[in-house]
Amino acid sequence: MGLELKPNLIKIVRKKRYNLREKEKTYRCDYETPSGGTWPNKQINFVFRLLSAIYTFFAFLVAICLIPWLFTMFIFVRICRIAFVSWLENKFQGLEFVQRTTVRTAVDTPRNQGIITVLLTVQGPCQLHFIKNRIQTDIIEREKNGRLVFPHLRTMLTSRWGNYAWIKGSEKQFRIDNQIVLASGNFKGRPVSDTNIQEYVSDIIAKLLPQELPPWQITVIPTQQDKTYLLIRLHHLYLSEDGLSLGELLLLRNDDYLLTPTGIDPWADGSVLAGVFKTPVVIPQVYEQLCECLANWWNELLSAYDPSDGNTFAILRQLTLKTYIIRCIIAYVSVIKEYMKDRNPRLREILKKEIGKRNLTRKILWRSIVNTFDIYSILHSMIALSWKVPIITVKMPVKIIRAVLDTPVYLYWLYLAHYVIKESVYLIKIFYTAPRVIFEEIFLPEHPRNVHELQTLSFCGRKVVNWSEPVPLETVKEIQRTTGATTSEVVMSAVSSSLRDYFISAGFVVPHTLMTTCHFTPRDDLFSRSGHVTSGMLCLQLPTETPCSDPIVCLKALQKSLYKARSTQAPLYLASVYQFDYGLFTTIFPTLFAKACLYLLSRRYTVTVTQIDSPIRSSNKTPRELLWGQRVDKIMYWRPPQANVGLSLTVIRYDNTIQLGVMSDAQLLPYQSVIANSFPNHIYKLSVAAGAPQTSNEGTNQ
Repeated sequence: MGLELKPNLIKIVRKKRYNLREKEKTYRCDYETPSGGTWPNKQINFVFRLLSAIYTFFAFLVAICLIPWLFTMFIFVRICRIAFVSWLENKFQGLEFVQRTTVRTAVDTPRNQGIITVLLTVQGPCQLHFIKNRIQTDIIEREKNGRLVFPHLRTMLTSRWGNYAWIKGSEKQFRIDNQIVLASGNFKGRPVSDTNIQEYVSDIIAKLLPQELPPWQITVIPTQQDKTYLLIRLHHLYLSEDGLSLGELLLLRNDDYLLTPTGIDPWADGSVLAGVFKTPVVIPQVYEQLCECLANWWNELLSAYDPSDGNTFAILRQLTLKTYIIRCIIAYVSVIKEYMKDRNPRLREILKKEIGKRNLTRKILWRSIVNTFDIYSILHSMIALSWKVPIITVKMPVKIIRAVLDTPVYLYWLYLAHYVIKESVYLIKIFYTAPRVIFEEIFLPEHPRNVHELQTLSFCGRKVVNWSEPVPLETVKEIQRTTGATTSEVVMSAVSSSLRDYFISAGFVVPHTLMTTCHFTPRDDLFSRSGHVTSGMLCLQLPTETPCSDPIVCLKALQKSLYKARSTQAPLYLASVYQFDYGLFTTIFPTLFAKACLYLLSRRYTVTVTQIDSPIRSSNKTPRELLWGQRVDKIMYWRPPQANVGLSLTVIRYDNTIQLGVMSDAQLLPYQSVIANSFPNHIYKLSVAAGAPQTSNEGTNQ
């Protein structure tokens, strides 16, 4: 059986631009200088490249040597963690302990918990009864196979010996009125409005969630205007352990049917992580076809040799040593499949069952050996071979003609093999340089010019929030058309300048660059009902020591820093993806060691930036609605800063506007509001400096 030619795959190859340097060209800027120079400079460059290659090889060699130790540590930590949780369950029988350890679980403290915060601005009056009814019937009481889907939404959370645990029986005290509360329409003697809503929300967030209630709460804030604010606070365990999605708790209508896919790379422009890792496309396609061929071959093997399920042809086949070996292989594969499928597998029972199906006994083995070396069987095989030789000779010209006619198929596979090799070399290069990149970004000390006061402050754990005025997306697009920068570069340049203003206002020394961790999350994935969001990480040095009077210089410096991070941090990005998806770091190392490392790293990266954008694949520009039809005018989302992270910034795009949300530790009061207030101004200044056409919003802000 051969492999069929699929013309559609060739179109996909061309469409995806498998030249791995193609996207890299998109992000190259004119500040790059060609290599060359005088003869001494060439010698210095050669020595430097040689030392760099030796350094990379040595880092890779050390990492390879550490693999057996890491695997041993993984097994040891796994066994110890299972034993420790079992001991805790026996000691505290009224508690249900959380099995997994994530990054947020490792750095959680009673005063600094990972509480996801979302603020919705809803058009129209307060609909408290709709919210309670929908939450109660659609989420809390939802069942699957006779069991509650989210039982922990009714349960209180506690901690014993550093491990989170749900209190059994506490669901009897659950009251929906305690979780969905109606706040006062006045704050400090004044009606809630746009002028004091940020202070009001910060006052609510600064208070910890009650320990005697499940760790989630929806606060409905009414106003005298034609809008209502919904403040949702949710413990991160509901997302990581229970699979609850924000889209369900936010009561947002599922508008996936409004998404129209396009043929453009969804992260080509909007993502700060664009170009960090070039996802292989040919390798998955070839792998899919090979799996399909392997599955067909396996089915043919089963139909010819597997006697289970009443296969008459296989039962009547003469037993030989070859037949017996093939049946053993089939039984072995079936045992693995059944073992992986069963929730409580018992290997001995499964093995006995599969062997019995195929009658793999010693008697059958002996009969197979006798039949294989029987004199009559040998003579029969020799006679059959003597007949096949002239037949093959006659058929040879026909086979040659078929091979010539199948030349396009061979060329097609050579074409794919070329790109498979190219993508494989790219992946091998990432794997080879990964130890060096991760070591440099995480363990090497910072330059003294990059040290700043945020790395020395002791945070209290209470949170305050601010957010900027919305900036029209069209303004950013005009800057993009004028300067050639991407929208993410324009926005991150304004964020960098806003952080510089914060250091100046607070009286701190402005660092040359500010070490930050950047995340990107598609808005449609974050607020969908899938419950799974994958987001990598980029360690970005934001240039803050730039002239305040020249936004173009700030943009160029940001482009240079972003290009450097994108072109070198593919290994770190992949490591962060595997950590977020599979908990790689927190699974291999003990919790206390992981916690210590995370605290040290967060002392270096005290600022985190999250970008939430609508990907290009979504052409829907209509604002989302609640389940009962109320329009959601604005959405603001904050990732909680934990450990030694003091500032968490969120750049969110919604309804053709861009806003910056700031969640900071209360120790940074009162200057943290400068970041949000400066953000729109820097975008408008950049628009004027770039000579972009002004919108009505820009004119009022100049």
